[in-house]
Amino acid sequence: MPLYNLFAYAKPVLGINELHRIVKRAANHVYDGNGVVTDVVGYGVTKLAYPILQAGKRYEHAKIWQLGFVAKPSVLHDIEKQMKEDDRILRRVILKSRLLPSHKEIKQRKRWEARQARHREENENFDKGFEDPRDADVIRP
Repeated sequence: MPLYNLFAYAKPVLGINELHRIVKRAANHVYDGNGVVTDVVGYGVTKLAYPILQAGKRYEHAKIWQLGFVAKPSVLHDIEKQMKEDDRILRRVILKSRLLPSHKEIKQRKRWEARQARHREENENFDKGFEDPRDADVIRP
C-alpha cells in the first residue's frame, strides 16, 4: 500500500471542533479501507496566493491541513467524494508519495556519483602539474 498525503484548504471561519470532525471523517474512511493514518498536520490560517471563489463568496485566507496515510488506492475515491461534497472545504488534493527510489533512479545516482568522483580526481591531477606562481623566485632586473 502506498503512502498518500491529503492536503485541504478549509474555510477560515471554522472552529477547531468542526475541523477535527472533517479530519476524523477522512481518517475513518482510511481506517474502513484497512489503512493507517501516519500523521495529521495543521498549518493554521494562511493567506492564500490568490482568492478562492466558492458559492459567491471570496476567500483570501484558509485553514490548511494535511492528512498522511497509507491505504489501498480504492480508498481514495471515498475520501475524494467526501471532500468534494463538504461545502466547508475550499480545495483539496491527494498526492502519492514515493517511499523508496526506483531501481532506475538508484542506477542513475550511482553513475552520477562515479562521474563526480572521476571529475574530482582529474581536477586534482590537473592541479598537481602546476607550480604556485607565489612560490617561484622572482627575478627582478
